[in-house]
Formats: sequence, C-alpha cells, structure tokens
Amino acid sequence: MTTARVDLVALWTSAAWRAEAEDWIRDQLGAAGIVVTGAIEQPRVRPWSTQLVVPTDRGRYWFKENNPAMAFEAALVARLSDLIPGRVLDPVAVAADRGWLLVPDGGRTVRETGGADEASFTRILTEYAELQRQLAGHGAELVGTGLPALEPERTADHVAGQVAELAALPAGHPLHARADLLARAAGYRPVLVAAADRLAETPIPSSLQHNDLHQNNAFAAEPGHPLQFFDFGDAVWGHPFCVLHVTLVVLAQEWSCDEWSVTGADPRLDRLVDAYLECWSDLAPLAELRRLVEPALVIGRLHRYNSWHRLLPYLPKDMLESHVGYLSSLLCGSVSSTR
Repeated sequence: MTTARVDLVALWTSAAWRAEAEDWIRDQLGAAGIVVTGAIEQPRVRPWSTQLVVPTDRGRYWFKENNPAMAFEAALVARLSDLIPGRVLDPVAVAADRGWLLVPDGGRTVRETGGADEASFTRILTEYAELQRQLAGHGAELVGTGLPALEPERTADHVAGQVAELAALPAGHPLHARADLLARAAGYRPVLVAAADRLAETPIPSSLQHNDLHQNNAFAAEPGHPLQFFDFGDAVWGHPFCVLHVTLVVLAQEWSCDEWSVTGADPRLDRLVDAYLECWSDLAPLAELRRLVEPALVIGRLHRYNSWHRLLPYLPKDMLESHVGYLSSLLCGSVSSTR
C-alpha cells in the first residue's frame, strides 16, 4: 500500500480535468444524438468520487468518475445492463480505463419518495435478492470488470494481509496498527474462520453483494416496473447474504432501534430478514437460512472494511482520524452504529 496520499479532490476541481471530462461528455452525447442545452454542473466532489450533471434536450444526464480503487464500477454497470436489463441505468457511454460512466437521470430515489418504512425496505431487499439470483453464475465475467472477489473462505487471510499493511504504515499514520489492534485482529481470526465454515455448510451460490444497499441507492419505480439499483462502487463478489449488513445498520438508525441480533431483534427487522431469505427458500429450509444470517453479517462487516481499506491512499488525514474507531470495529468485530 502506498503511503503517499493522492489528492483526487484537487484533481477533480482542476480546470484541465473539467475541460477533458466535459469534452468527453459532449462527444458521447453528441454521438447518441443528444444535445447539451446548458452549463454542466459539479454538485458533488468527494475523495471517492465526483459527479457532473448535464442538462440536455432529453433531460438530465449524470457523469461519474470514481477513485482508482472503485473505477471498476463503470465497466460493471455496463455489464449489468446487459445481464439484468432494466435493473440498472443503461449507460450512454463508458470509458473503462478512466472509470468514467455516463447515464441518464434515474428519477427520484426511494428515500426521496419518503420510503423509509418497512414496506419500502421489504421491496428493496426482495428485489435485490431477485437480482442476485439472476447474477449467480456470472461471477467470472463480473469479476473480470475489476469487481473485487471476497468469498467467505478467503476472508480471514485477506483481512490478515490488510492488517499487515496497516502495521507497515508509518507510526504517525492515523491507521497505523499498533500492538493492541494486532492482538485484537489475531483474536478475531477464529471468528472469521468459523463464520466462513458455517456459510459453507449450506450451498448458497455466490453473487453480487452491493455492500451499500439502502433507500438512497435505489431509484423509485413507476407502477408495474422494478426498482433500479445504482452506486456499485463498494460492491464485491461473495456470499449474497452479506448484503444484509449495511441495510440492517441503516434501518437501526432510521428506526432508532437496536441492530439485528440472532438473540433478539425488532420484529420489523426479523420480518425484513425473513422476506429476503424467502427468495432463497428453494435452496434450503427457511430455518436453515436464518442460521446463515449471523455468520453472513460477520463477513459482511469485513466487506465493508474492504471498501475503506482500498480508499486509504485517497482519504485526507482528518477523515482517517475521524474513522479510526469505526474501521477498527469492522476489523475486530465490535458493533458500531456507523456504516
């Protein structure tokens, strides 16, 4: 891991980058017979991505560039649009080598339509499960886009490698792994191994784990149409049930309730988990599927950490410092209310 920070915010706010991006956008839209009708705006710049909004004679279009660790999203979305038509926005253009993605506006998100209730999240989870079922068996081609693969049986060794990288960071780095973290991570390894072993006992096919599935990352659908999902920059290929981690954390925050636990949870969370699992109940009895949720959440926390770890060269020091506790909790299994 490089310790020199790459300032992508400075790059993405530079005149040279902006001119190059806008020229590409105009060329791609023009080739599709679409006319830009006004000034292109940049509503969001973050260390992990930036977006441009483009007014045209056919409505708004969105351009996105991710940081290099998540640049695969552009090629992934292009492949998904072929494999699961109508479930993601169809790109107008992709520059896979740059991580550039140009798509039409998807309308309002589920959150923007007021969807934070049980029915809305039931729909998000069950429709995403349908998508996962469709994509199972397409791992090689999706991983071929650059999508990280993080199967349960690889997790313990993968995390050990990441902890070693943290230990190799300079002593003054906010995430330098000191002896206490190394000891906690070593103590947590048997938990990861046990979770992977438990998941392996029931043959559920690997699929696309969105890794940030909630109401802000699904477009509301017109009657008779399915939801469309977006923002796949955190995604991994792995056990599908790991997708529940972020959704359940978000719901605990939205509903001001405790996070889901096998020893007892808000009944609404239990119903949502069961609704998701029902989509897999042709593969195993529901009671058996329920026993997979806890180990899937253990692995899912490490999927979430993986996204942050890949971002480390691009995050400013103050952001790293503010996330030290959260990131160490993901690595070592502590419960945290921050997703």
